[in-house]
Amino acid sequence: MMLPIWILLILFGFIVAIVAIQGYFSYKEKEMMVKQGAAPEVVQKMIDKDDNLEPRSKFANLRSGVTLIAVGGALTMGLSFIGLGPWLLGGLIPLFLGIGRLILYYILPDDNN
Repeated sequence: MMLPIWILLILFGFIVAIVAIQGYFSYKEKEMMVKQGAAPEVVQKMIDKDDNLEPRSKFANLRSGVTLIAVGGALTMGLSFIGLGPWLLGGLIPLFLGIGRLILYYILPDDNN
C-alpha cells in the first residue's frame, strides 16, 4: 500500500533535483562568463533568453506548434485506448496549443531578419 507513495516521492525528488542542478549550472555558466570578461550585453542577452520562454520569431512559432501537435496527437491517441474521459485532456491541451501556434505562424507578419 505504501509502495505507490514511495515511488511518487522518489519521482518528485528526481524532478526537483534535476531542476536544481540545471539552475545551478546555468548560474555558474553566467558567473564564469563574467569572470572571463564577457561583455555585459552578452550576459544580459543570455539572461533574457533564459527568462523568456516565448518564441521570438515566426519560424519558432511554427517549430513549437508542430512539436506540440505531434506530442498532443500521440498522447491523445495513446490515452484514447483507455476510453473517453477527462484523462484525454492530457493530450488534447497540447494538441490545441500546437494548433494555436500554427495559426499564429500564418497570422503574424514575416520576420525582418
